Formats: sequence, structure tokens, C-alpha cells
Amino acid sequence: AEGVPEYITQRARWCLGTIQVALLRDGPLRSRGYSFTQRWHFLHGVLNWLCKPFMVLLLIAPPIYWFAGLPAFAADYLSFLRYGVPALLGMIIYMGWISRARTLPLFMEATHAVTCFAVTATLLSALIRPFGRPFKVTDKGGDRSRPRVHAKLATLFGLIAASSAASIVWAFISPTAASEISSIDYFNLMWAGIAMLIAFIAFLVCFELPRGEDLFPSGEAGWLAKDDEVVPCRIEALSLSSARVAGLRHQRLTTPGSRLPLHLDGLGWIEASVSAVSKTTMHLRLQPSEAQRRQLVLRLF
Repeated sequence: AEGVPEYITQRARWCLGTIQVALLRDGPLRSRGYSFTQRWHFLHGVLNWLCKPFMVLLLIAPPIYWFAGLPAFAADYLSFLRYGVPALLGMIIYMGWISRARTLPLFMEATHAVTCFAVTATLLSALIRPFGRPFKVTDKGGDRSRPRVHAKLATLFGLIAASSAASIVWAFISPTAASEISSIDYFNLMWAGIAMLIAFIAFLVCFELPRGEDLFPSGEAGWLAKDDEVVPCRIEALSLSSARVAGLRHQRLTTPGSRLPLHLDGLGWIEASVSAVSKTTMHLRLQPSEAQRRQLVLRLF
């Protein structure tokens, strides 16, 4: 997935597909011909999606407890230290090992938090109509050169983080606040801080910074046109929207911002302009036509 909305669409589609396969008569859970290990691994995938509603509940639990008195955990912090912490540490160590240190605590939970509301809605709709749903395609090839703000999602997680922070403050300034914090209050207070941190990280994820395209090494010959003059050059690297060229003989062609069409074998002349210049190379911003863009995709990918 290339961005946050695409990531959410992809995960919701995977969730629905897993539930649909689980309900099939010839699926891994109901049909013959599958080993215990195969069924167990598929069940693990089903449980991965079924746990997302609990992530929703855990995110909204702190304000519910501190403002409504309904605890998210019916346990004190000593019980959590005795039973919960070993399991949590074991999961963190296992995930770090199996992913070769590619997963980080809290940040991994934030990625689950980003999709938990959409996946929960998918699960609820699957209870009513698991089949006959239109297939949602993940958008690809969008413009990533400009910042993107996902306002609705940012508002949601911003409100969750703010409500968790407000619940922490309310625990101390409430007219009914106890003079001493009980063990269950202490534990729910700690969880309010964790939920606030996860929601805040998810809030930051909703602001996507611009990303440049990867340049692929090329080495092919090209030509640049300036006025009535055509100059040979060498394409060091190429992408769908930019190119890095070298081997220029006329430095007057390398003025930043000037129009400088580029000719490539098989694509013809591509509209381009100079974006940056160094001592040995020049960067071009390409503006290919739709047909040329399709040919570039085939050439690069």
C-alpha cells in the first residue's frame, strides 16, 4: 500500500477475504485434506482480524472508565505485573525475532490502531452479509510529491488522544477524586497514558510527508534539445517523473528551470525541465504523456 487510505482499504479487504474463506465448506476450517498445522496457521490469521474490535475498546477505554466508572481491566497492577507483563514481553521478543527486528513496540500497535476501526466495521458487516460484496481495489500510482492530510482519520485519533489526556487530568482534579489512588485506578491511569501515546502516534501517521520517486540506474544514451540544438547525454538514472543525466558538453543548457526536452529510444521526445544542477550531473523533471508513462512503467518495472 502506498498511503494510509490505501493501507486501510487493503487490510479491510484482507479481513473480509479471510472471513469468507473461513466460512467456505471447502475452506481450511471445515473441509478435509488440511493438516492440523495448516488449520492452526489459518486460525491464527482469523484471530488476528477478530482481535481488532478489542483494539477499538482499549483505545476508548480510559475516558469511559474515568468519566463513567466502567473499568477496562478488572485487575490491579500487581496482577498485571504477575501475569500480563511476562506474556507481553514474550510477544515483543517473539515479534522482534520473527520479523528480524523490523517491528517496534508501540509503533506496531499504532499501525494496528490505524486500521482497527475499518476492520471492525468490516467484521460487523460480514456478520450480516459476508458474501456478495464488491471488490475494493487498492489505489496505486498516486501523486506522492505533495503532503497529504487525512483529516477525518486525524480528527478521530486526535479526539481519542485528547480524551485520554483529559481522563488523566480528570483523575486528579475531579470533585469525586480519591485522596489516594487505588491499585485499579493506578492501572487504568497507566493504560490511559499508553492509549494516549498509541492514538497520538496514529494521529501523526495521518500527516503524510511528500516522497520522491526511486531512481533506477540506467546508463542508456539520450539527447537534449535546446532551441535548435540537440546535445547527446547519458542517462545515469531514471524514474517515471525524473531523470539524472550526465556527459553534458554545453553548460549553458544547464540553467535551472529552463525547458529541456529529453529524447529516449522507444519513447521519443519527452517534455522536461531542469530541476537541479551539479558539477557533473543534471536532474530533470519529466512530464511524459500518458502513452509515454505506460512505456516507462514497462521499461522500469
